[in-house]
Amino acid sequence: MSTEKKKRRYRRSTPVGRLRRNVQKIGRHVVLMRTRIASWNADPPELALVSSKIDVVEGAVATMEGALEVLEKSGWAPPPRSSALEFEVGQHVAIAPRYRDEYEAAFEDVLRDDPDMLDDLVVDKVLESGKIVVRRGKRTPFPVSKSHLVEVEDEDDEES
Repeated sequence: MSTEKKKRRYRRSTPVGRLRRNVQKIGRHVVLMRTRIASWNADPPELALVSSKIDVVEGAVATMEGALEVLEKSGWAPPPRSSALEFEVGQHVAIAPRYRDEYEAAFEDVLRDDPDMLDDLVVDKVLESGKIVVRRGKRTPFPVSKSHLVEVEDEDDEES
């Protein structure tokens, strides 16, 4: 007999399936709460109120589990997420404040000579991978993630 463990085959779950499992987990917690409350030998009215609310939650969880199971069997899935950020070649952008420290550390030497480098960038190319290639003036272009950029309004746009 072999001592090797069989690897469990990985199945990719759907968002609805994951949600259903989370609801099942809530149901298990409700059962634990009911057991814990039943083990307390007390009769205050507040405890009776909590116990009645647990009944309500338990019923709602059961209903939701059934509805999610039907939804999952129907094959429905939420639409894929898509980034709302869209940049075009020639658009003026800047590094987002959230990521500024990383870029300042990486371009420390360049920023000594050109302190506005991270604020005045132009989109040079949009790659298929989703990365954006930006450059400042005639400097060497460099790739940046979409989420690391913010749009900068052109001065011409502000005047009109």
